Amino acid sequence: LAFRAISRPSSVTALDNERSLDSRTKAVQQFLRRIEPPLTLKGARVLDVGSGYGALCFYLAENGAKSVVGMEVNPSLVEFTQSLLTGPCAHLANRVGFHLVADIDELDECDFDLIMCQDVLIYIQDLERFAAALVERMKPGGRLAIGMSPLWYSPWGGLIKHTTWLPWAHLIFPEEFFTERGHMFFGDSHMALRRFLSVMRNSGLEEQHIRSEEHTS
Repeated sequence: LAFRAISRPSSVTALDNERSLDSRTKAVQQFLRRIEPPLTLKGARVLDVGSGYGALCFYLAENGAKSVVGMEVNPSLVEFTQSLLTGPCAHLANRVGFHLVADIDELDECDFDLIMCQDVLIYIQDLERFAAALVERMKPGGRLAIGMSPLWYSPWGGLIKHTTWLPWAHLIFPEEFFTERGHMFFGDSHMALRRFLSVMRNSGLEEQHIRSEEHTS
């Protein structure tokens, strides 16, 4: 199952990366607080799908995870996170690793206690195959924690708030309306909650907790 890497502008600097890491660290803490029952991190082997700036991986390792594997499709982000393991996060180098993986089937590692997917699934076109690949890499009784960007039929689906303050605009106007204004949907799979839950259940997963939040500002 292939992800598509979104290229980053060549003007992005190390300082931009550091600021993004700081911002993501705050978002990670908020994300983890929403999960019930709380995740057991002590001694856990964790896979972070779409590790980005590495904020979640580093946070989990700092808070008890035995080992954390970050899987990312963007070469510049993998290069950035790996550089941190020889710099400010060198004390975690023996427990955190980042891998450039364009297809989850390329990842040979398995038997994870915990798999994390934050802001990834709306870009997955073949959700059934993706869910099956996650289950194959989990230990029996393992947990899968998912955080999702606004779903397609929510007021801000397609992350349109970056372009307009008009809710549901992506359902009203054609895609050209957004591309002309510099907004790209980057392969948004138009995920609906009903389909998502159906696929997860059919993959042998049982939901423990579902929390939905409406973003009004």
